[in-house]
Amino acid sequence: MSKINFDNINYEQFEISVNTEKNLSKKEKLKRIFQNKKNKINLIILTLIFFICFIIILIIYIKKSVEYYNLERKVMDYIFFPYHSDLISSLSILKKLKNYIKQTIHEKTGKEYKPTFKMYFKATIDGEQNFHNKTDKWEGYLILIQDDNNNLFGGYTSKNFKGNCVLDIDYGTQKNDKVSFLFNLNKDEVYPVVEPNSDKHIYADIEEGPVFGELINSDLNIKHNFLKERSYSEFPRNFDLKGKNNNEVNKLRLTNGQKYFWIKELEAFRVILLN
Repeated sequence: MSKINFDNINYEQFEISVNTEKNLSKKEKLKRIFQNKKNKINLIILTLIFFICFIIILIIYIKKSVEYYNLERKVMDYIFFPYHSDLISSLSILKKLKNYIKQTIHEKTGKEYKPTFKMYFKATIDGEQNFHNKTDKWEGYLILIQDDNNNLFGGYTSKNFKGNCVLDIDYGTQKNDKVSFLFNLNKDEVYPVVEPNSDKHIYADIEEGPVFGELINSDLNIKHNFLKERSYSEFPRNFDLKGKNNNEVNKLRLTNGQKYFWIKELEAFRVILLN
């Protein structure tokens, strides 16, 4: 490596060298500025592309959601025709109710069934006094109730609420139904019978609405004119939360703490059990 003798460099040569460095420095700065602008432009372009893709995906998602919702409504209307259920508002709720029935029957009898639903009564359309006319023809019903606080609860029986007496003027009929149960959809809880051999699971009377338990101190007592008269619950008595009997914690759990309540809507679904 040879040594550079700075003594041999005159002032003019040094000045040219400094100017060259300055020029190069400016070019470098311009180059960097241009590069920065290019990077910013690229970043803006990428941001726009991302935003456009997000909007497209969002539009597709909304479109598919609407299509699925419309398809779901068609399926639900097909299941419940000629009624439209306002209380079973999605296939997930329908599946949950079917599982309640399927699991309870399996626990009580060891048998496997696939429940299918058919809607036979809607209080706000048929009128509460037509409940027996619409539902006493067959056995196997799920009763779903919406109260004035929008709580959803009800019960299932493999029987019906038709009494064995002519007109049931003076008294109704207590029925044994060990696979019957009550439920609270808000809590996602099922309340089976306490005593499987009891005859106090269902009370059937043409002068009453659907009653689960005894006529007096019922677990769920729906009055005959239930849209105009308050119904009530003394739960838990003949039904409870899997063996947890009548105590303050579980008292009125079925009806979310209300002993008396107004019914906003009541729907009755005939349940057919398929092997």
